[in-house]
Amino acid sequence: MKIEKFDRATCRTLRLAMNRALVEAGIEGVEFAVGNMSFNDTECNIKVKATTAGNSEARDDIVSLKAKLHGIAALTNDTGWKLVDFHSKKSKYPFIATDAAGKRYKLSPAQAQAKFGRAA
Repeated sequence: MKIEKFDRATCRTLRLAMNRALVEAGIEGVEFAVGNMSFNDTECNIKVKATTAGNSEARDDIVSLKAKLHGIAALTNDTGWKLVDFHSKKSKYPFIATDAAGKRYKLSPAQAQAKFGRAA
């Protein structure tokens, strides 16, 4: 396949080829995801994310630990909200929560306590 210029169709084909090549690379314990692509006629920038397999369990453990540390009673509530992430570098809004529809929200520790309950 020879690429003369980058356009939407070419980038779709390139994305599929990259996904195939990353899967066929045979690297065990790593999951790849080809992300956003921006392009003009002569160049294409591609975001590729690599995560270790089983990373979600470690993330859940961190969220649980940080919630307990900040005095948050539970990781879910009865209205369908769930604490899903914690960003240690974001001191103002470190908690990330999703509502029942899956939309993500930033929460301060006080907001998270109000939404999920305060630990006794």
